[in-house]
Amino acid sequence: LEDKEHTLLEAIVDILRDGGIRTPSLREVEQADAVLVLGEDVTNSAPRLALSLRQSVRNAAFDRARALKIAPWLDKPVREQQIDHRSPLFIASVCVTPLDDAATATYRGSPEDVARLGFAIAHSLDPEAPAPAGLGEEARALAATIADHLKQARRPLVVSGTSNASLAIIEAAYN
Repeated sequence: LEDKEHTLLEAIVDILRDGGIRTPSLREVEQADAVLVLGEDVTNSAPRLALSLRQSVRNAAFDRARALKIAPWLDKPVREQQIDHRSPLFIASVCVTPLDDAATATYRGSPEDVARLGFAIAHSLDPEAPAPAGLGEEARALAATIADHLKQARRPLVVSGTSNASLAIIEAAYN
């Protein structure tokens, strides 16, 4: 492994071991009701995870169908609920990803910009977390929107990884 990649993987192992975070199963990912993908193109790095994230977007439609007493195995009526009811999926990355078509909103920027957005989301969730400098008003508003959705979720999920070779993105996702 390159030194940079080794450092990133060590940081992730430390976070998982000592940070009070666990890795959800793919089934648990499918049950998430608000998702933030921070700095990772999961379609290329973890295709099965990308499928689970795509499935998670359907949760709001299933909830709505359940409220209308529509059986979940009735595919067409449940899919019709998907038109107006989708669980939020936010993607912040350096380039377009194949998962963008399922996203509620996307953000494009350098790895540093993506990390700043992640730190702004963390600050919106917890005012004790430091607020990042150099973030535009549009990005700040997006961070507040994402934080609101994560706060309201029963099963929120933040996904990140080493694709951008950025320790700051990993730290922002942890925050």
